[in-house]
Parts: sequence; structure tokens; C-alpha cells
Amino acid sequence: MLKVSENPPIIWPQVESIRDFSGQWWVVHTRSRNEKALAHDLMS
Repeated sequence: MLKVSENPPIIWPQVESIRDFSGQWWVVHTRSRNEKALAHDLMS
């Protein structure tokens, strides 16, 4: 589990609706409590 200081930054796009997102979407299934570690790895 990551420390609070090791959490990836929160980035929220400024859109009105989820339908406004363009591009391809991907779904990742992780084990519980591993989402933040995965997000950190994807950002690097």
C-alpha cells in the first residue's frame, strides 16, 4: 500500500459529460488495493 505522499497526482479533465471524452478507452482489472500502484506505473 502506498503512503499518502507517494500517491499519484489527481488529474480531472474539465468536461461537462463523460460522453465528451474522445479516443480509445481501456479497462484494467486489478486486485483490491492495487489501483494506486497501477496508476503510478502507468504515469511513468
